[in-house]
Amino acid sequence: MRKLLSIVLITIITSANAQLEKSATEKYSVESLVTTDTQVKVIRAINVIQTCELESKQRGMGGFRGAIFEACSFYTKNECTIIVGYTTNNDILGHEFRHCIQGNFH
Repeated sequence: MRKLLSIVLITIITSANAQLEKSATEKYSVESLVTTDTQVKVIRAINVIQTCELESKQRGMGGFRGAIFEACSFYTKNECTIIVGYTTNNDILGHEFRHCIQGNFH
């Protein structure tokens, strides 16, 4: 089940347009990854901005200072948490999953 989820999420990330990319078909290298084996947890939040701010502060990161709009992610080498609203799309989820495997790519 975990491998299937990983495959589905990798498919989403490779086919989705991350918010800051130029187009839905823009290619990017995955040669250099933070990890190739990470567990992903998705938290659905009614208030994404507030939940992301709280999670950031609890992790000692100081918050986003209003830079969050629709989602956020927190990652280490083996674990990633994605926070999204109760409705999302492939662009948003793919963008956040890309952080899980590539870190801060912006």
